[in-house]
Amino acid sequence: MGCAVLPHLRNLVESIEHGIKDEEQKVRTITALALSALAEASSPYGIEAFGSVLVPLMDGVSMYRGKALAAFLKAVGFVIPLMDAEHAGEFTNFLTPVLIREFTTNDDEMKQIVLKVIKQTVSTEGVKVKYVREEIIPEFFQNFWLRRNALDKKNYKQLIETTAEIALKVGGAEIIKKLEPELRDVNE
Repeated sequence: MGCAVLPHLRNLVESIEHGIKDEEQKVRTITALALSALAEASSPYGIEAFGSVLVPLMDGVSMYRGKALAAFLKAVGFVIPLMDAEHAGEFTNFLTPVLIREFTTNDDEMKQIVLKVIKQTVSTEGVKVKYVREEIIPEFFQNFWLRRNALDKKNYKQLIETTAEIALKVGGAEIIKKLEPELRDVNE
């Protein structure tokens, strides 16, 4: 339905928000995925409807691991771009340590979600260039710009898109300097 969900967004979020605190992990995971789908469909509007689930989503990001964490990261990744600049910056500051921790994961699905969330958070106005330069770029290049990621057919497109978004934020020259050593690799 896309943005046609906007008139019903608040009711839809209210009808599933109890699932974010459910005892069963599968229910929490599916609820987070449903919230991410609603946030994606309503973009760039509708942040008011997600007010009641922001704190439980952020709590979930700090508590869970594995598939549940992936679902919560995906939901937060779609909700942050809906926020005003100040709140988006605050939530990104809270989220960054978890993202950096997950940079080293071997799970391909988690890598894709982490890359997508980085792309979404970096593109928001509330995230400062200095913050991206100091907190995200060093770990990002250390953990993602590796030979095995270049050969990975599943994640390389997302890696390119995320790197391009970071370059838009901090400037292309800085990213090109970071990529230059990788261009000397014998692997195509």
